[in-house]
Amino acid sequence: FDEDIDSSDEYRDAIEIYERKLRKKTDYNMICYRGDDMFSFAITTIKKKVAAAFLARGSADEDFAYECYLNINPLISFTNAIVRPIRLSFFSEGVTRVLLFETDYIAPGKTQQFTMVNYREDLSVAVNVMNYSQSKAKKVYYNDRSDKYSVKLEPDPTKVKGKGLLYLWIETKVVSTSCRELVLYCPYFIVNEGRELLKYREAHLFSSELSEDIVTLRHDKMSERWGPSRNLPVEELESEELEEISRQDEIYNKIHMVSTSKKMNKVQIALRKTNTWSKKFSVNSADGIFSIVEKDVRRRRRDRNVIADKVSDALTSIAEIIQKKGARGEASQLRRKYEYSIRTEICGGVFNRSKILIITPRFAIKNETDQYFLLAQHDVELHPDNITHLRPQSWEYFHWADHRKPPHVIMSLSDSLSMKPFAWSGRFRIDEVRFSISLLIG
Repeated sequence: FDEDIDSSDEYRDAIEIYERKLRKKTDYNMICYRGDDMFSFAITTIKKKVAAAFLARGSADEDFAYECYLNINPLISFTNAIVRPIRLSFFSEGVTRVLLFETDYIAPGKTQQFTMVNYREDLSVAVNVMNYSQSKAKKVYYNDRSDKYSVKLEPDPTKVKGKGLLYLWIETKVVSTSCRELVLYCPYFIVNEGRELLKYREAHLFSSELSEDIVTLRHDKMSERWGPSRNLPVEELESEELEEISRQDEIYNKIHMVSTSKKMNKVQIALRKTNTWSKKFSVNSADGIFSIVEKDVRRRRRDRNVIADKVSDALTSIAEIIQKKGARGEASQLRRKYEYSIRTEICGGVFNRSKILIITPRFAIKNETDQYFLLAQHDVELHPDNITHLRPQSWEYFHWADHRKPPHVIMSLSDSLSMKPFAWSGRFRIDEVRFSISLLIG
């Protein structure tokens, strides 16, 4: 080695470049056997040329010494940087594709090293994510430089309904000639911190692609039926299993993976059971407030039943029929309004290649007293569906019952049994409270 490199901080970048050159020159494959099992490793020798710390009498000033390092690495290490378990399939891409082996599940955030695969230039890998499989395997040693590329995953038609696609990315780091470090990641995650179930789609100029995530959809159905923890009764689960299930649910199952194309730009959000979508916003700078206006199906049905009962009355006059038609039209226009705040953050740790969009209801009411409170929108029918109940030392999210009414609320004390209001206060705005409120009891 003819280059002299100073080990000071000023030349640290040059040292790293020089080390990569050395690795490439001195990379070897080693095969070991244990019984019938064969293990393959990449051995890399790194030499640093440094000045001698002291000089012997009579030696020349240009004397130097070598620092030598011997690194032993697996040929391939694969990191799962998405929030779903994955499986890998390794192939030999010769004249015909030959399946070499398949791995067990790799948990989110974990890295698996492969030492029982031998080096071959035609080695390729394919990813399977929860019934989504990669349509075309990619060669591991396709490039001599660190790079990243997208992989297209298609749903298994026998297990997944719909046509949702999933585009993930694999980052390849070239450690040496035969050693690769691969990282699978999803560019965008979405977390819904509210209680209303949401759905997401990528908004293009001419079309929109619905984002499907099997685990999130399944988790939402479980939450709707059994609560946020699990779709099984608690009595049927062991304590350790219940603790692990709860941990996995809280960490991963509420995180939605959003990646329906190679270059995502804007997305839209809607309530799960409606097709009323929010405005388009950028996934890279989605910081602000958005609202979703929904038709109130339950209230519309209730008002129609009242109208049907009146129509069935033989003594109904023509004027009453006209009035009922007007009521039907007015009821069909009643729409709830859901306001959310959204912020974009960069994930940490092994997930640092991804951005996460956190969706939170804009208004939350917290009761820090030992009294029972009721909260409702002003000038709206005080039906139980339109009233927010606050128990002592609890909190609830708040949404508007009618988007046409002013954003004012009223409050009342209540008892713990009937949960009926005692006396409603005057109206006020949630975001402009600068005064105390006096409420009557009884």
